[in-house]
Amino acid sequence: MKLHKRQEEILDVLAKKKFQTVSSLAKQFFSSEATIRRDLTQLEKRGDVERVNGGAFYVKDAHLERPISVTNLDNGDKKAIVAALALDYISENQIIFLDSSSTCFYLAQKLSYFNNLTIVTNGLLTAHMLSEETNNRIFSTGGEVYSKRSSVNGYHALRYIEEHNADLLFLSCKGINTHGITDLTESEALVKKSFHKKTAKTILLVDSSKFSTAFFCEALTLNQIDVLITDAKLPLDLEKACLENDIEVILPAE
Repeated sequence: MKLHKRQEEILDVLAKKKFQTVSSLAKQFFSSEATIRRDLTQLEKRGDVERVNGGAFYVKDAHLERPISVTNLDNGDKKAIVAALALDYISENQIIFLDSSSTCFYLAQKLSYFNNLTIVTNGLLTAHMLSEETNNRIFSTGGEVYSKRSSVNGYHALRYIEEHNADLLFLSCKGINTHGITDLTESEALVKKSFHKKTAKTILLVDSSKFSTAFFCEALTLNQIDVLITDAKLPLDLEKACLENDIEVILPAE
């Protein structure tokens, strides 16, 4: 499908801004909102954007809709470093929440080193792997299955999480900046919010490819994060924001 010049320019704007409303794009391109909606429909058919009520966000390079078995390969060396550093926070007999991110899947692969853990996750692939490879107690949230993401979200997942408590929450995100962490979809963000409310300590696992980026849905603000584990030095503005919010930042030893 060949793109109209205006559609190419809209895609350029979305690639830089990540999200734009229909009304904002209409003003920028001196077009009617109906015209912009048609353009966004064409871009969505190509898989370059995802439309939401009132606007659209850029997903061409976001990979969220690819199977997790594929996204696990993205920045795998960085995720492995982060997961290894996270092990220092785990001890036997803990109750742990894990989100459905590929970074948490890397951590889950290392949990066979521990016994007597109770692990709750909304990641289908994570739950299956843990049940096969460890002797720990594994629970999966109920809810709507998002097959490509290998996750379980929605109302029933949130209700299940609300009925349980944990010592630790390990989670990741699509982007992190000085305001907090974000994801592409509301369903993923809401699960992270629910996990956070029911845990004693929230530990963010984030590789350096996520730095200084923001996506459509806010999951948590920085002051809701207790520990940030990453593979590389933070940008100066993010480092300052973590210090101001009393976040413990864990980096690989030099």
